[in-house]
Amino acid sequence: MADFLSIMDWDWNYSYAFVSFIIGTLAGFQAIYERHGEESGASVATLPGVGYLFSRGFVPALFFVVLYRSHQVRSYLFGLAIGLGVGTEAVLRSQIQVKTKPVKGSSLATENSFIGLFNILEFYQKFILEQITTRIAAKRQRMVQAAVKRIPTNMSFQALSKQVDTNSYALDGEKEKQAVKAALSSQVAEYLEEVQKAGGTDAAIEDRYKLKLGYWIYRNTHGWHGLKVLYKF
Repeated sequence: MADFLSIMDWDWNYSYAFVSFIIGTLAGFQAIYERHGEESGASVATLPGVGYLFSRGFVPALFFVVLYRSHQVRSYLFGLAIGLGVGTEAVLRSQIQVKTKPVKGSSLATENSFIGLFNILEFYQKFILEQITTRIAAKRQRMVQAAVKRIPTNMSFQALSKQVDTNSYALDGEKEKQAVKAALSSQVAEYLEEVQKAGGTDAAIEDRYKLKLGYWIYRNTHGWHGLKVLYKF
């Protein structure tokens, strides 16, 4: 390893670039968390998520490597790495006001136009988050469909709702239990109304409501954990 570093004209001080990388990655993760909340872990595990976090960390890390390799700085490297991580994020979020114009119909209000690196960052961020959302939706579908397949074939939606109601007592919070009961009451009422209009139930109606309940459970009871608890037979 030492021979490799010597050949590349590198030393172990380059490892401080990892500090800048982590700071940039955390800044990128903030955007993912704000969009996906409890599904942030699954979001990061997608290919766009990994690529996005790597790109956000790579930029400040590259700045550190370039600055250190130029032999301009040889001390206080940890502070430099932190400063580059935070400073890069500040620069990426910077904007310059280019125009101000009055809002129509108001003599006091004004409308400001800005331009800067943040416009590029915002566009890139929005594109990646949309890619992540698409993949998370597909993953959510696979998980719910897998849970529905575990339901006994002869079990009706009404019987399923009773089983889910019983299983809800295994959940931790009282608020979560009450939310499940309210959702069951609403969906069973909707199910019975549709069955009455159709003159009876069929496989399509049964499957649709089993999936619909499964999606509600996934979104409101901590994802796959909730499905495993409530769709347990």
